[in-house]
Amino acid sequence: MKVCTFTGHRPHKFPWKFDEGDPRCQKLKQELAKSILSAIASGYDYFIAGGSLGVDMWAAETVLKYRDIYGLSLEIALPFAGFNESSDDIYTKRQQEILARADKVTVVSTVSDLKNAYRKRNQYMVEHSSRLIAVFNPKQIYSGTAQTVRMAQKAKLEIVQLDIALPDIL
Repeated sequence: MKVCTFTGHRPHKFPWKFDEGDPRCQKLKQELAKSILSAIASGYDYFIAGGSLGVDMWAAETVLKYRDIYGLSLEIALPFAGFNESSDDIYTKRQQEILARADKVTVVSTVSDLKNAYRKRNQYMVEHSSRLIAVFNPKQIYSGTAQTVRMAQKAKLEIVQLDIALPDIL
């Protein structure tokens, strides 16, 4: 089993915000799908997504799209119990569907310190993977996404940074 994980910004960090019909968002999703298919071609068959809106959600939905075709498994690593359950919008419903369809859901932390819970979730994903697909703006050095990339670098994971993440898009 070869394990690949994801990191990327939430929708509000992108210029299109929550407009998934925006051509830049569509391009990002296409590049993400290409990166997932490339991982599959390299023998990756187990994927871990962090359960956040944005890149985590899009990656999980893509893995689920290809799961039966390629025999993939999807794990969702949540930073704490009840993560993303605070509203009743379309994104919460999409997240609930992803959780219901995932092969495994791991709740990484029970702490009430949110910053620590997110860090532990990110560390869990890195420790259980050998490849990281990253969508991020390197100028945003204080984000959880940047933190995950630094953890992956330290752990010597193979890091695939999508071209779409260059500052001309973000």
